[in-house]
Amino acid sequence: MFASEVLQLIANAATAVGVVAVAVQIWLATRQSKTEFEDRLSEEYRELMKDLPVDAFLGKQISVDGELLRHFFRYFDMTNTQIFLRQRKRIRRSTWNDWVEGIRDNLKLPAFVEAWRLISPQTTSFAELRELLRKDFPQNRA
Repeated sequence: MFASEVLQLIANAATAVGVVAVAVQIWLATRQSKTEFEDRLSEEYRELMKDLPVDAFLGKQISVDGELLRHFFRYFDMTNTQIFLRQRKRIRRSTWNDWVEGIRDNLKLPAFVEAWRLISPQTTSFAELRELLRKDFPQNRA
């Protein structure tokens, strides 16, 4: 009877190790999936930024109209999506902290301020961005 108890303990331990191994594999797969998702969004962001003039990022006052206004609209849409995804926990905190710092810096620049001034009254979109601005960028603990 002693041998059967030992075998049962070994079987239970092996089962526990197997459960832990599966849990670790799921965690690693989830983490890798989030990393790939965040990388795709970052790539999309970089592509979008190519359409905005360098002067906008240098803090220079530029004329924000026509085609350029459309590109700023896309930037605000992308930013709103980033905020939405973080609220749904699809973006890791560390990534969000980097992103929100960039959003904060961009939205202080004159061209972005002007574009938001022109776009925001014309649409009810961008609820998440509006809330972030209303709260004046609360601590990055979201």
